[in-house]
Amino acid sequence: ADKTWTVRQPACEVVPAAATTAPGARHSVVASFTRADGTPAPGVDATINVANGPSAPISLRRVADNAGKVPFDYTASVAAGSDAIEFTGFVDGQAVACSASRS
Repeated sequence: ADKTWTVRQPACEVVPAAATTAPGARHSVVASFTRADGTPAPGVDATINVANGPSAPISLRRVADNAGKVPFDYTASVAAGSDAIEFTGFVDGQAVACSASRS
């Protein structure tokens, strides 16, 4: 019998992944960075970008807390449309990215 090994990778997840808020309203998300074994990845130097959408451009950096979490909140543009929110960082030397949307 053959055995197949699956190698887990570090990960990132944003909550909420999608949300609807009124134009000009405050919007908050939290990205959680984890190591390959699923434990939190504290200290990740995360880049946050709102590169597409009426609230663009927004770009900043934050460091993940002891639980591997990076909160981000902003006031959405008063123009209608959807924002793409992207988090990127390195966990144990591997690039990790995750995203969310606000409409």
